[in-house]
Formats: sequence, structure tokens, C-alpha cells
Amino acid sequence: MLFSLVMVAMVIVVSATLVGLDYHRSRNAAIADAEANMRGFMNRLVDRLGVLSGDTSALVNLVSSVANSFLVPPPERMNDKVAVLREGITRSPHIDGVYVGYPNGAFFQVVDLKQVAWRMALDAPRGAAIAVRSMERDSNGKPVQRVLFLDKDGTQFSERRLPPSSFDPRTRPWYAEA
Repeated sequence: MLFSLVMVAMVIVVSATLVGLDYHRSRNAAIADAEANMRGFMNRLVDRLGVLSGDTSALVNLVSSVANSFLVPPPERMNDKVAVLREGITRSPHIDGVYVGYPNGAFFQVVDLKQVAWRMALDAPRGAAIAVRSMERDSNGKPVQRVLFLDKDGTQFSERRLPPSSFDPRTRPWYAEA
């Protein structure tokens, strides 16, 4: 009987030791695997942010190199503005639009219509590749909004005037912070 008790105790001690060692080894393997996955995720995130900031930096450098076009609000030098930003968006696949605002509330925005959301929001006609939204001031100082549609070669083929709106970008928090 004593022999049986000793054997059962030894089996329990050996089993507990093996379970403890297996738990410790599995825990370390799971931690190492989680750390490897997080390193991989971090590297992909850093690469993605590098691509995005590189695209943004290239576009900002392009705009700053032809700053005179952007000193005056639309509609002045609109063709120059559109040409520069169209080129920037075309070369930066991760940027779907660029917005430029002016102190008088005028603005223009160039958007890439590859994005379905933009295509739907602007009700873009067939063949449109780029849309240019602008708000200008008429001779009475009232806002006039319009959307120009350009094909893949940058040729304007449609223009749509939008109904009057009370939208003033200067009242938006993101405009004030910029």
C-alpha cells in the first residue's frame, strides 16, 4: 500500500512538473509569436506612413515651387492651379484630393474620381477622371460654387454650377486650425 501511495505521489509530481514546463514553454512561444506579429504590423504601418508622408511631402513641395499661382483666389490662374494639383494627385496614388482655402472664404479642391465615394458625391459624368470644386466670389461678394470635370488627359469637358449655399469654410474648425 505504501508503495502504491509513493507511486501515485511520484506520478502526480512528475505530471505537475511536465504540465508546468509545458505551460511555461507554450507561454514563451505565444509571447514570442505575438511580439513577431506586432513587429511585422509595426513595420507595415511605418512603411505605409512613410509612403503617405512621402506623397504629401512631394505634393507640398510641388505646390510651393509654383506658389504664385496659389497667391490669388479662384477664378484667377485657375488653369495653373488645376494643372499643378492634377499632376500632384496623379503622381500620388494615396492622395485622393487637395483643398486650398483663401482668407476671403474662396476655395478650390481637386479630387481624384477613382474613389467611388467622390464619384457618387459629385455625380460625376462618364469619362471624368478629376473633379475641381471651387467657391469664388462674384462682383457683389456672394459665393458662387461650381464643379469642373476633367478627363484622364486633363481636358475640361463639363462644368456644373451648384445652387447657392451658406457654406463658408472659414467657420469650420479644421479651417481655423489650419
